[in-house]
Amino acid sequence: MRMRQDKTEKNDTKTAPKLPAVYIPSLIMHQAFLRITVPEKNPSLHSHDNFEFHYFAGGTGCFFIEHEKIPVKQGDFIFLRPGEMHHLVTGSAAVTHYIIHVSFPESEVLPIDMHKRICGRGMHFRYFFERLLEKFSSGNHQLSKSAACDFLSFLYELSSGRKRLEEEVIENALDYLHADPARRLRLDELSAEIRLEKFSLIRKFKLAMGVTPMQYALSLKLQFASELLIKTDHSIGAIAREIGYDEESSFSRAFKKKFGKYPKLWKTQKRE
Repeated sequence: MRMRQDKTEKNDTKTAPKLPAVYIPSLIMHQAFLRITVPEKNPSLHSHDNFEFHYFAGGTGCFFIEHEKIPVKQGDFIFLRPGEMHHLVTGSAAVTHYIIHVSFPESEVLPIDMHKRICGRGMHFRYFFERLLEKFSSGNHQLSKSAACDFLSFLYELSSGRKRLEEEVIENALDYLHADPARRLRLDELSAEIRLEKFSLIRKFKLAMGVTPMQYALSLKLQFASELLIKTDHSIGAIAREIGYDEESSFSRAFKKKFGKYPKLWKTQKRE
């Protein structure tokens, strides 16, 4: 009886369909960061040695790439090839975008269609990019490698046309926060906007993002302020008021806690 069972198992093994082998090309991730680009009079043209991907989380504007003019808005995902001259012109408000710099070995087949500048329109991937940045900037080499693998997987899924499902509650919260980084946020407003009781919102958001919604909003405000200090001639007091601080001293202390420098020194050093 045992011999018959072994024979059956052996026959099953022989008839099992063979799946094609899968080869995964490599990717080197050089940079990953969040930028808030504010309106400026004369944005400078520049280029990079690597592929540059942009995911637009908030705001509207126009991307000028070589001889192309590409309108961009919240939810758009586009890429630039190495060496392409470009600059971003924002609308009346700031543009929040995640930027990823990567390179591929020359012999590899790229996981994107090189003939399509725009990889996706109106997508909701803030949570994915927040997690990506968290891993990449963790200081842990294994987590940084995991971030590179995640991004490569993301590109393949995007190329396949398959929709990627993200955490809806977190996506909706991030949508609201990125739409206007300077707003005076009240937790009750955010809770009502995404239709979730505020204590459940805090718990879910902190579990996913590692910080509370209010802590995340503060970090976003200060990031916005750092760009205003560099790109505009607004006074420190005016910038403090623009992001919701009644007192310049409170803003300066919060800014130093995040960036390690007071706003005045930050502005001087970044403009040199």
